[in-house]
Amino acid sequence: MSASAFVTLFSAVPLALFISIAAYAMYSYGLYKMADNTGIKPAFMAWIPLLRLYILGQMADRYNSTVEKRSAYRFLLPLLRLIGVGFGVLITVSLVAAWMIGINASILLLLCSGVVALSELACRILELLCYYKTFCDYEPEYSVLYLILCILGLEWIPMFLCRNNVPVGIAGHCHPRQPRYNVD
Repeated sequence: MSASAFVTLFSAVPLALFISIAAYAMYSYGLYKMADNTGIKPAFMAWIPLLRLYILGQMADRYNSTVEKRSAYRFLLPLLRLIGVGFGVLITVSLVAAWMIGINASILLLLCSGVVALSELACRILELLCYYKTFCDYEPEYSVLYLILCILGLEWIPMFLCRNNVPVGIAGHCHPRQPRYNVD
């Protein structure tokens, strides 16, 4: 490895790490404030990676209840992610065991990989649906734009922008923008 490649690698890694930590903090803070402002308990779960899906599902369920629909996103979203993680662990353990025994585990790998891929795809689609319902509640005028940002993997931007908005279920539809909570 040349010296310039070495310098480039080690200057890009801290920058990417800083950006990812900042995005995680902005997303978590935005989700925490949104949950806390609407009385969703416990709001601190927005800072815990798997449990934040439960909070996001609760917010989508909250929106559905304001339009008189029943849903269970708060349970489905984390469950689908756990299924994907569980099958991922199963794949790893099975491959290590097969390697140690000397068995070709390609069919098991293919089957489990398909289940993991379907589970993660279903989880991502349901997650995007929950984002859309949440943005319809917090910023209905920009919900499609915010959903596009989420599809691009930039969900931390709209979550941070909506952190102080008053939901439609509390304030009603306000044009052109939803009102904000008083921030001290």
